[in-house]
Amino acid sequence: MNKLYILPFLLFLIASWFYYRRKMDRQKALLNSRREEYIRSRPDLSEDRKINLEKGEPWPEMPVDLLVELFGEPLRKRVLDQSVTRFIWSYGDLFVYVTGDKVAEWKKR
Repeated sequence: MNKLYILPFLLFLIASWFYYRRKMDRQKALLNSRREEYIRSRPDLSEDRKINLEKGEPWPEMPVDLLVELFGEPLRKRVLDQSVTRFIWSYGDLFVYVTGDKVAEWKKR
């Protein structure tokens, strides 16, 4: 009797995986197009910043509101110290260190 429940459960897991995988791929494509549009709309943007955005990386001193606009909401926000002014924002394999309202640095896994 218990074996009858395994198949629907496995099918549910597989369908959920496909659904969320597709959703994440659409989100990545949307954010990539936002970054490309930002680069096209800002001809005065420095070459270093263009290269960073093309690689999917922020630049130092990038405002947090621009970070959220171009990279989306982070998957996880963690407090780095007790002063509650420094945070680590996780974007999958990208970790962004935020101090105040600016990006301090970032690391890729």
